[in-house]
Amino acid sequence: MVLARVHRQCWAEAYGGHLPDAVIDGRKAPEFETLWDRRTGSPKEGPICIAEDPDGSVAGFASGGSLRADLPGYDGELVTLYVLGEFHRQGLGTEILAHVAAGMTALRFHSLVAQVLASTRADGFYRRLGGELIEQRKIDYRSVRVSVNYFAWTLR
Repeated sequence: MVLARVHRQCWAEAYGGHLPDAVIDGRKAPEFETLWDRRTGSPKEGPICIAEDPDGSVAGFASGGSLRADLPGYDGELVTLYVLGEFHRQGLGTEILAHVAAGMTALRFHSLVAQVLASTRADGFYRRLGGELIEQRKIDYRSVRVSVNYFAWTLR
């Protein structure tokens, strides 16, 4: 599945150097395939936006759904947003975020929350897009203690 392959590549690009190599290398293609089989098999979860490069290949994607974290007063989540490194800083991430936000609004969500590993470039991306930092936490991710930031936007 193309989305699973691109997701794994983007994930490794985003978190390489921020998580131990064993964690990066430990996430194999079948895990991403299962995730996308489940996600695309249940469209009621929320919108999915896929961006293509000029040749028609997947360059990035984003998805939304119900908020999984315990953050009272918020209901929607930007579940994924990944863009292949070669397409960074071209407006693609901003564009697909806008499409997911519009889809979440159409589904009557009132807010959109993104959970971000605090040490990554994504943290600055969400700040630049006007995300309000609503909480900072330390969580265990695959047996690694990491700092995450939660950014939120109000949907209209």
